[in-house]
Amino acid sequence: MKKLAPAWEALEATREDLQAQAESTHELVSKIQETLGQAQDCCKAASEGTDRIVAAASAPQTVAKAEAALQLMREDEIEVPATLKFTSASCLRNGGVIYEVARADDALWLRRDEVQRAFLDSFGGQAIIRTRAYNVIAEYLPIAFDPASAAHLEDAEQFSG
Repeated sequence: MKKLAPAWEALEATREDLQAQAESTHELVSKIQETLGQAQDCCKAASEGTDRIVAAASAPQTVAKAEAALQLMREDEIEVPATLKFTSASCLRNGGVIYEVARADDALWLRRDEVQRAFLDSFGGQAIIRTRAYNVIAEYLPIAFDPASAAHLEDAEQFSG
């Protein structure tokens, strides 16, 4: 019986650790669900034509929901860039949400298929991701301009102010 005591104590410690982790995960999931409910209320209010102030007030909760999804991805041992930060969220009239990130590299990382799947799994609900492209009109660029060239892009930025 004395030989089994250390093993029993180790098992008991492991059980307590697992229980603490489960409680922590449960609390995180509860916060995510609460935030999701607030975000859905935000989008529903915006789509029903309610004043935009309501949507703006709920934007921080919507950003918090996305940040919580990133945290879940980290807990699932998915490498999330340390610099990735959602800076804003805009609720659309159709119930969608547009998230903005601080860095272009982070947006490119989020566009990868495997990252989108992991993000949606962590985000929960029936969320989908639609990437958007924005057209830009740039005047007075030379015919030989190459948008893939860093030097050409620097020159264009410098000349345009």
